[in-house]
Amino acid sequence: MSEENFKQHDIYLTGDNITIDYVVDGNLFVFANIVTINSQIGGDAFIFANSVTVGEQGYVFSNLFTVSNDISVQGVVYDLYALSRNVNITGYVYRDIRVSSDTLNLFGTIGRNAYVSCSNMNFSQNSDGQEDTTVLNGIINGNLEYSSQNEITIPDGSVTGEVKYNEQKATSNASIQGYLISLGTIVATAI
Repeated sequence: MSEENFKQHDIYLTGDNITIDYVVDGNLFVFANIVTINSQIGGDAFIFANSVTVGEQGYVFSNLFTVSNDISVQGVVYDLYALSRNVNITGYVYRDIRVSSDTLNLFGTIGRNAYVSCSNMNFSQNSDGQEDTTVLNGIINGNLEYSSQNEITIPDGSVTGEVKYNEQKATSNASIQGYLISLGTIVATAI
């Protein structure tokens, strides 16, 4: 495999629109506006961006850490750690997700547990026209522990384990900024 299609080291990228369409056998560090992963990442991916997409051909073999406005997982991620306004999962997360967002749209599969802080959580359901027949597409194969200002209705069968709700207390913008600054400092140090 050529060096253009296979990188055997950590990758550090910045820019406006970054597309990863080559195999990375190492960690990926990106600071950009739009990031698209259409190939395999052998290590962890650390991404600060406005928009992050793990395409249908994208596969992050380890952890995906992201701070973004929007994230879409259409492919496969091992573990997902996201601080994002909108999180859309139509693909597969092998193990756990730890997400803090305004809206979580779960139209794919979580292999184990979900730890979520959000305002809205949506599960995909396809009905075949009959009232008694509903096919679930959004599923958590473990436990769901979530916090929200209001309790969210979880469709029957969407979570195979236990569901635990924690009422979310109002948080000030100063404390959220503090968390973001701390997270940014950690990632900058790692880079």
